[in-house]
Amino acid sequence: MKVTSLALAISSTLVLSACGGGDSSEETTNFTSISGKAIDGYIVGATVYLDLNYNNKRDSGEPYAITTTGGNFDIVLDANDASCSDYVPTIVDVPVGAIDEDLGEVTEAYQMVIPPNIIISSNTDIKNITPFNNRIMVHHRTRITSR
Repeated sequence: MKVTSLALAISSTLVLSACGGGDSSEETTNFTSISGKAIDGYIVGATVYLDLNYNNKRDSGEPYAITTTGGNFDIVLDANDASCSDYVPTIVDVPVGAIDEDLGEVTEAYQMVIPPNIIISSNTDIKNITPFNNRIMVHHRTRITSR
């Protein structure tokens, strides 16, 4: 079991060192996007982002989008972020004041998460983020940290 945890830690370190790296002076013309819906009732006004450093908060430089009607989002990724998108969680921060199209205004902030490698991203993939995805991520984090 410790070998699995060590392998996971090493692979996470390798992924994190590759994500966000590179020369910032390079212009990247290859863009792709991740589209989907934030669903707990469709959520309008939530922030959806790739958590490139696994800290559960959106940092400067992490690609993001704000959800619109129907919970829709479209995160535009440069080539570097696209190469990392399969290996990092996609997080939805639902703030107080966001709109749940079924229940109205959100009065308590919360977060939903799609764990890495649940869906392989491409130009045509769609990520739908629901509380069920969040339960999967919590389960995996619990198993990893308990070892």
